Amino acid sequence: MSSLDEDPKKVQEERRDAQPVERPSAASELSAAPKDERPARSPENESGDEGQKRINVTFTPQQYRILRDLATLQGINVSDVLRQAISITKLVVDANQKGKILIEQNGELQRLKIL
Repeated sequence: MSSLDEDPKKVQEERRDAQPVERPSAASELSAAPKDERPARSPENESGDEGQKRINVTFTPQQYRILRDLATLQGINVSDVLRQAISITKLVVDANQKGKILIEQNGELQRLKIL
């Protein structure tokens, strides 16, 4: 009997009964390799500075509303608002270590500080 003549119900039953093939992940293959065959770790890998990092942050409803509103006003996403906040914070902290940042508001100069 050719594969074209096989009973479709029988073929479906055989497929259902077939055991899935387990393929080891790259991580398990790496850990199973002898120590001298594993790739060497570079100082960059140990410090965690390679590539982008993902974090999970919890915000109050008010903080998240502010983030979302800032993103909408600028036409960017919430992640970009957070990236901007990091850059601005670093700028202000660095400037305050070397001097000060002054902002003119309503004709008065005020010093910008991050506490």
